[in-house]
Amino acid sequence: IGFTRLALGDEKGAEEAFKTSLKTAARNGLDFAPPHEGMARLLLRKGKLDDARVEAEHALELDSHWIRTYWVLGKLADREGHEALALTHYERALIYAPGDPEITEAAAELLIRLNRRDEAREVTARSEALRSRPGSREPGGDPAPVLPGAGATGPTAIQRMIEPFFPKTLA
Repeated sequence: IGFTRLALGDEKGAEEAFKTSLKTAARNGLDFAPPHEGMARLLLRKGKLDDARVEAEHALELDSHWIRTYWVLGKLADREGHEALALTHYERALIYAPGDPEITEAAAELLIRLNRRDEAREVTARSEALRSRPGSREPGGDPAPVLPGAGATGPTAIQRMIEPFFPKTLA
């Protein structure tokens, strides 16, 4: 819910949803990456860069393959003028999700600003080619989520996020 509210521009609603998720998880002795990444995105949007970094780094401590967190860290580094570090974060994210449009766009925009237009075109073309494969939701035409360990027979990313709260529902 928090990500949807954030995408719709409802920062207050997003913050409430992420905080509720974090409190519910903590109350149950759990901690997981998605709400921390969500809070990092929200804090980034609000310009609270240090707080955003803390949330993003915590998300990666919990799950180093939570790829969208690398987008957040890339945006943070870019805003602070650390272009090389930003590219490193985007490249790391693109290893796990080479067709992700949000990450691709951020990397391409930065490459263009750095006057590396050929690389920007290559990243964009590769992403578009991966997304255009028939039946493809993720790189390689694999309909499974990008998350490691979540193959076609395993839980989806959403199921992995909510399973701690509804274990019998998903069993």
